[in-house]
Amino acid sequence: QERSSEPASLLVLPGHAEQAPLMELILGMAKPVIAAINGVAVGAGATVPVTCDLRTAAESARFSFAFAKRGLTPEYGSTFLLPRLVGWGKAKELCMTGRFVGAQEAKEIGLVNEVYPDGQFMDSTRQLARSIAANPPIAVRFIKRGMNMALDSSLKHVVAFEQWALDTCRNSEDFKEGVRAFLDKRPARFEGR
Repeated sequence: QERSSEPASLLVLPGHAEQAPLMELILGMAKPVIAAINGVAVGAGATVPVTCDLRTAAESARFSFAFAKRGLTPEYGSTFLLPRLVGWGKAKELCMTGRFVGAQEAKEIGLVNEVYPDGQFMDSTRQLARSIAANPPIAVRFIKRGMNMALDSSLKHVVAFEQWALDTCRNSEDFKEGVRAFLDKRPARFEGR
């Protein structure tokens, strides 16, 4: 058995996780959550968006996971989620250095999905939200649930969920409307049924 050289007082874990409810709330919401970052996102301002489904940034936005610079560690599940967005090595670099990342680099490494010009930022983010909302709610909800489930499930369980979700969607009125709209060459009118 390996013994740590850290003092015992530094090895004590807290009795409760105060940030867990916010992370679980965002991940558990049926509707997608888009983080819109239009300024400097440092510390929690950088980690909370990591729990969101999508992230957009204004061109002038900057990010820093500056915890180590203050003698702290990242929060809100970011040590679990950030490596899945940007890769293991890049996540460690961002958290261990605390360096600032501009919006363009954030997009290049996968930290944000889209970067929009400052003057068009909120309109463009709203357009992204509208493009998601135009799809059948049940399908979007199952996509979010399935992908979140894949974070800590086996392939076998994820495939079983996918099959259940696909069968459920195939039996929905929205699927039938989607097929009719395609055949009629018109926009679909989904009602969430």
